[in-house]
Amino acid sequence: MLLMMSDSSPTSRFLNSRYMDDKSEDIDESVEDTKEHWEEEIEFLEARLNGEHGEIDDEDRESCEEALKIAKENLASL
Repeated sequence: MLLMMSDSSPTSRFLNSRYMDDKSEDIDESVEDTKEHWEEEIEFLEARLNGEHGEIDDEDRESCEEALKIAKENLASL
């Protein structure tokens, strides 16, 4: 069962994505899983930007900064 929402917000698109547990009927559980995903993504990207995963070149830094911005927006939208 896929969750179908009427709007096309980032949250709706994400919950309808592969991260949504199609066997779960508990939307709260799915939202919590989604929050956990974005928290882990933010943690990784911040560590990457802080050099905890080795050196980072300017192009990678720019990509990580943009990804971090998007991840934080997605988490805030939940």
